[in-house]
Amino acid sequence: MFEGRLNRGSIKKLKVGEIITIKCKNNSVKKMIKSIDHFKNFKDMLTHKEYSLKQTLPYVNTLEEGVKLYNTYYTTDKIEKYGVVSIRLINPIWICI
Repeated sequence: MFEGRLNRGSIKKLKVGEIITIKCKNNSVKKMIKSIDHFKNFKDMLTHKEYSLKQTLPYVNTLEEGVKLYNTYYTTDKIEKYGVVSIRLINPIWICI
């Protein structure tokens, strides 16, 4: 499982091997970071062979829907300014929808 994020602030400071807490609504889970990879934008991330749409957003059916979802969180200007990262988590066990 992968988490896609804008590469700025606290996300930019993350390191491989670090334990992070992911929160969604009233739930949270701690996971270790296995890898962090950088991309120009979310479309590039979601079309990369290792970071498929199903691995990153398993509840989304199309690439267009996935990019649109990320664009609800981040503006095009910020994506262009900071780029994005795909954070691979070790042993992810839940999906928050």
